[in-house]
Amino acid sequence: MVSVIQKQFLVSDWFDRTKIVEGRFISEAVSKFLGSPVATAVDRNSAIAFACELTDEVKTIVFSKDLRQKGSDALEALPGTRYYIKLSN
Repeated sequence: MVSVIQKQFLVSDWFDRTKIVEGRFISEAVSKFLGSPVATAVDRNSAIAFACELTDEVKTIVFSKDLRQKGSDALEALPGTRYYIKLSN
């Protein structure tokens, strides 16, 4: 049996719903978060959700108690954050 490596991603939406989700790929984690297949958004303004790989640096920035921004705002501002839309049926 082949073992599939799961990574942790921090996924959020514009309603400040932020969650750590496991997946093989970032798009898989976002799909689990939204409960729907996703595609990469053309730009941040058309995105419904966004995510980045969970690293120690990301944890420090997003979950800092001194943070004046909401968690989703901090995540959205990180370099490496990718944006996603739901796929139509």
